[in-house]
Amino acid sequence: MTMKTTKPWSLYLALIPLGLLIYQNLLVLTLRLPTLPVKDIGVAMFIAFFSLLHSIDTLGWRNTLAFLGITLVVSWGFEQTGAATGLIYGVYHYSDALGPKLGHVPYAIPVAWYSMLYLSYRIALLITEGVSHRAQSSLPTLLWQAFVSGMVMTAWDVLVDPMASGPKALSWVWENGGPFYGVPTQNFVGWVLTGFTVILLYSLYERYLTSHPLAPQKHRVLVLPLLAYGLVMMQLMLRADAPSEWPVLAAFVMGMPLLASISQLLRGKDELVSNCL
Repeated sequence: MTMKTTKPWSLYLALIPLGLLIYQNLLVLTLRLPTLPVKDIGVAMFIAFFSLLHSIDTLGWRNTLAFLGITLVVSWGFEQTGAATGLIYGVYHYSDALGPKLGHVPYAIPVAWYSMLYLSYRIALLITEGVSHRAQSSLPTLLWQAFVSGMVMTAWDVLVDPMASGPKALSWVWENGGPFYGVPTQNFVGWVLTGFTVILLYSLYERYLTSHPLAPQKHRVLVLPLLAYGLVMMQLMLRADAPSEWPVLAAFVMGMPLLASISQLLRGKDELVSNCL
């Protein structure tokens, strides 16, 4: 079976939103440079554009459209059901802070799911597979990768949700509160379930409906999603409006999957060097 290769233009373009993330999430917070005129949802759009362009390079544009489409449809469906019934995440509703809505869900929310889930998926692949490329993984492996992806993304939400639903933002409101800074435990179960569903559906699509897997990716390509994820972690650690315990919480909650994926990346580099000797 012939491996497809991709043109590098999308990867070069992906460096633009990544550079904006570096500026907004690191330089502004550490060097006190002027902030970009964007809110948190604008930063999420930087991540979404980076994810889209990086995905075109790693997955190809057809698979990228499939990943994007599955994420938008599933996340909107879960959010709409959850906001209407309280069955998935708990009883909540969105305020008007995030702009226009489709049903009960702001348009920006499914895009934010995509921006978070793609990075989480890349990290989960490194954790579960390392840098090795498998044209077709077994079904148990796909289930495990989907679960790990959901867990990595939920680690992100553990830090974001209390602030986004807190009194300074009120992007959404937990009507009955909850034990974790006002967030119900059910919400995090719902996040794992949503991420698991999206990744499993995409993985099944990739396994059964595509016939031309891409070539293995170079380390410099694989490291970029880790950099983006790490920048988000640092931003959550350094935000002035974050609770005082957030740096410690972020270091362990988001730091552990990040360290695990970096470890696999370094291990793969060492194996590559050893094979060349």
